[in-house]
Amino acid sequence: MAAWWNLTTVDTKRIELVVARRMGKDGIAPATIPINRDVGDELRGIVTDIVDRMNEDKLAGRQWSAETSWETDEYQIVSRDKLDPDNPVLTALESTAIPDMSPENLRDPSLLLYAIVAGSGDNRLLFIRKTNPRYSAETRVFAILGDEHLSRIEQPLFSFDRRCDMILVPGRGLIAFTENPFDQLFRDSPVLQAKVTASASGLAPNLMTKDSADVLAAAATKWARIRRRVLAINERKHLSKVTSHELKQELRRLGYDPNHYITGGKLDITDSNVQDVVRVLNEDLFKGGLSKERFEAERKRPI
Repeated sequence: MAAWWNLTTVDTKRIELVVARRMGKDGIAPATIPINRDVGDELRGIVTDIVDRMNEDKLAGRQWSAETSWETDEYQIVSRDKLDPDNPVLTALESTAIPDMSPENLRDPSLLLYAIVAGSGDNRLLFIRKTNPRYSAETRVFAILGDEHLSRIEQPLFSFDRRCDMILVPGRGLIAFTENPFDQLFRDSPVLQAKVTASASGLAPNLMTKDSADVLAAAATKWARIRRRVLAINERKHLSKVTSHELKQELRRLGYDPNHYITGGKLDITDSNVQDVVRVLNEDLFKGGLSKERFEAERKRPI
């Protein structure tokens, strides 16, 4: 049985167009936009082109982790259990009961994304593009060239790219091609940030003081780089067996004075040292075997 992310064939008999907009602070409101046969055929062609490029270009699929290094010739396989189950975008798009959007709401300029939906029932795939497809005729002047002159278009215009940022396989996970849209939709949501705060607070109670946990939680909320590393540490769970003595040895090996970081046998994280400490805890620092220089690994892939 083929893995869920191997899209050799896609059911394109039924094609729908879904858009989503933000509602309040955390809410997402999806809606289906009615399309005619010509538009449906064009969207069907986009889906076919995307799947063909995946197969013809022989893109390599990699299992995603919190510190994955994204490459142009790869796509990331993000299993459903690695995503926040309460993520509002995920729950909104996985619903099989997405209402039609009224003509009046089609004029709303604040669309967050659009998705071409191929198939139906358990075979649905959503080809997501994190961009607003709507161009406002109220803020720009659009015109179409006829036989003799330009005529102004006053209705809203919609534009669709021939690529997507990710493919959602409901109940199974995501196939993600580009990092920023994925992060913005599924890693930087307010709901997930709140959970990251809780994760940071309980990251290594055996190693750090309570005040340190509070500093780390605040930093993970404020900075995406620290948030990503906190998520990576949580995934690997390697700190649970690390002792204070081992941490002192590692700090010393990397050229740090342990007395500046450990007080009373506990790791003391402050606003001024939090970034250095997180790099150490996530094993992002190393010395070159030849140059003996110290380097930082922004991203890394286990081998």
